[in-house]
Amino acid sequence: GIEGEAGPFQGGITAFRNEIENLIEPVFNYSTGSGPSRVSYYTWENIAEATTQGLEVEALFHLPLNLTLSGHLTYMDTENEETGDELEGRPDYKRSLKLAYAYTAWGLRAHLRMDHVGEMYYEDGNQSSYTLWNVYLAKQWCDHFNVFIGVDNIFDTQETSDGVTYIEPALYYAGFSIDY
Repeated sequence: GIEGEAGPFQGGITAFRNEIENLIEPVFNYSTGSGPSRVSYYTWENIAEATTQGLEVEALFHLPLNLTLSGHLTYMDTENEETGDELEGRPDYKRSLKLAYAYTAWGLRAHLRMDHVGEMYYEDGNQSSYTLWNVYLAKQWCDHFNVFIGVDNIFDTQETSDGVTYIEPALYYAGFSIDY
């Protein structure tokens, strides 16, 4: 891989290839029922040889007004070398984009982040791609005390297949941290 920065820009690109022996993976056996009553059965199996390979690209731009814009993209190709099939549950690509704000004089930090997960292969049917939006706000009160609030999956995006939901619902959270 290679990384660099020039002025307000930082970025990097990395290629990878992993040849894996004895990968333990859940492998689909069968399903019973339908809708919310559907149950899929998996067993843990040894995949003698598997390959994962891909490309990761990341970039960050320092913008005016204490803003930064950053993004990350991972493209991944997987293969069970015994069957020639893709490895289950691994997205073809993932990408994220984040707009962040920091006003250090007041100890304020905030960001809005979009996470997109590409289609995933499963023997009993592919799972569609989906996009989640998240927001976060934090305030530092002194050198060691921070409070924060946030929402993951702001729009309560749901990905359902045969009545089964695969994405966690919206999560609202708040808290504090003490650094010492």
